[in-house]
Amino acid sequence: NPINSEPLAELSCRDRGVVKDTDYIYSLRAIRQVRETALESEASAEISINTTDHSPPRVPTGLVAVPTTSGMVLKWDENTEEDLAGYNLYRRAEGEAGTVKLNGTPLVRGGYTDTTAVKNRTYTYTVTALDDATNPNESRPSEGITITCTF
Repeated sequence: NPINSEPLAELSCRDRGVVKDTDYIYSLRAIRQVRETALESEASAEISINTTDHSPPRVPTGLVAVPTTSGMVLKWDENTEEDLAGYNLYRRAEGEAGTVKLNGTPLVRGGYTDTTAVKNRTYTYTVTALDDATNPNESRPSEGITITCTF
């Protein structure tokens, strides 16, 4: 089915009916007007397009941590991608090999208070960004910030 209702004068066209996570096949036909008759060429070779999002958001920046009496307050600059779904915050305790994700569901703002931090322990925090793809893409971790809990 044609995307356009009239022949195009330009060499490009935008399909505005695209749906996420769908396969599309496109081909072109040239039209030549001879008097009152439109002559249509054979179709060009087909190209296939899949609209599944495989691109992660940008890596979050500006991560800072401040120990307070209510916990370790973490803040970072919020990403501006239109398809941003939220953030994951990770913590690694000094002397431990792996990281622990602190949030169960994506954080929707550029901040979090870690109320499980233990006094006099040193932690390294990183944050990642997630998009709203059907299978969410996660950015690489931010630059880590290492801080000792003093509250």
